[in-house]
Amino acid sequence: MFGFALSIVCAKLGIALHNLFSSRKRFICSELIAAGFYKEGDYVFGKPAEFVLPADFDDPQRFEEIKDIWLNE
Repeated sequence: MFGFALSIVCAKLGIALHNLFSSRKRFICSELIAAGFYKEGDYVFGKPAEFVLPADFDDPQRFEEIKDIWLNE
């Protein structure tokens, strides 16, 4: 009986952890990334980190899109 109850709890815990760390639900904080750039001395946005939006990263003049880091071309 105890094993059955424990298996239910573990299954629910596994589902909760999967939902918490699922790659479909991950978000990137643009302010945090901008703060990292600024900390390294790279002021690419010209405005405070708290005003950087995700759309600011969609600028081909500032950033190069990387398709796959494992391809040697």
